[in-house]
This record gives sequence, structure tokens and C-alpha cells, in this order.
Amino acid sequence: MTKIGRVTNTSFSGAVGAYPAGKTPDIGLRGLRWFCEKARSSELRTLLLLLDNTQNLKKGNLEFIFDLRHQMQAEGLSLITVAGIYQPTLEQFFGDFEKNESWRKLSLDVFRRDMSFSCVSNQDDLRLTLECVDLAEDGRGQSWVQFFLPMAYAKGFRLANMTDALFGKLSAESKWLELGFPSGAVFAIIRKFLSLATHHDGGSCSLDGLANDILNSVFETSGFRAAMADKLSADVYNGHI
Repeated sequence: MTKIGRVTNTSFSGAVGAYPAGKTPDIGLRGLRWFCEKARSSELRTLLLLLDNTQNLKKGNLEFIFDLRHQMQAEGLSLITVAGIYQPTLEQFFGDFEKNESWRKLSLDVFRRDMSFSCVSNQDDLRLTLECVDLAEDGRGQSWVQFFLPMAYAKGFRLANMTDALFGKLSAESKWLELGFPSGAVFAIIRKFLSLATHHDGGSCSLDGLANDILNSVFETSGFRAAMADKLSADVYNGHI
């Protein structure tokens, strides 16, 4: 038994949309039953609904989520909906709902909290990210640095030590700083750094002294430039993923 039932756009269409026979209300009813069963079979009697490209949802889609939420509440089940939307279309998306009072109330019930998942946009963001990675531990109580670089860790090396050097490389082009750095690309650099630095752990040279040379190699092979090019081509200038 899983703690929380998880449903994505794809799995929903596969489970509910696989039965096209019958009228639309019949398909909707099957969908409600299927979702509720997913929640009932989970340990926490909770369903996590993940929606992507929310800007493409129609009023009928929102009505279904509205009905699902209230049906699950009636059965003592919980629904958590995480809806992702392409930032440039956000204002228009909710603006359309404001034009109609019933749509507005519907959207307020479905989308109760607006949360921005920001990328790394300045040096303080980067330092905080690295500090969080330094503090995160696995089930054995080991951090990333402690696992990959045990000897350097024992001597006090932490990823946050590299904040200034890494930020200098990330902000080498003014346009990159304006766009903000995708979190996935930053973590790709961190992972690649650790995998390369492990070969130098315990050597005669201090890892702090070698960090910049390793970063030079990592930066060119981690795919960061390609990630920034993709973000630029997507015309995303708002700093959000």
C-alpha cells in the first residue's frame, strides 16, 4: 500500500479515457470512482493529482476537479492538486476566469494557492542552495559531500565554499543572469562536480585549491550552456522554471 495515490495527466487518460463508450457523464462518473479508489487504496487515503500545462484546461476540466474534490471530501478522502502553468500565460489564464462570476468561483475552489517555483536568480540563491545540499542527509546520516568526499569533508570542505567561484561562471554572460539559472542545470553541475572531485579526495592538494579547476571542466561538460540556450529560446525571462 502506498502512502499517497499519485495520478498524472497520462495515467488518468489511460485509466479513464480507455473506455470511450458511453455518454460524457458516464465517463466522468467512471473517472470519479477511479480517483476515489486510488485514494482509498493509499495509506493516507489521499490522492496527489499532478497537472501540467494547466493553461490548456477548459471549464469542463475544472468542473470535474471541483466535483472530484467534493466527492472525496464526502467519502472522507483527501485531494492534493499541484497544477503547473507556463508563466507568460498565467495572467491571461486567470483573467479569462475573472470575466465570469461562476468561472471565477470555480477557479478559486480548484486553485487555492499560487506558488512560484523560482530558479536560482542571484548569488544569495546559489549560496542558500549549496548550503541546503550541504545539510541534506541520506538515511545513514551522510551528506552528499560526506559521501563523495569523506576526507575533504573531515577537513571542513563544503559546497557552499564554492559559491563565489561558481556564481562567477554562471553569470559570465549578462543575459544568463537576466534569465535566471534553471535549478536542474545547477544541480547537474553539483552532481558532476562531486563525481569528478572524488578522484582528488585525499590527495596532496587541498580540494579548495582544486575546486576552481574542477569547476572549469564541469561547467563545460554539464550541459549548462545548452540549458540556458533552451531557456532563451523558450522566451522565459521571468526567472521561473
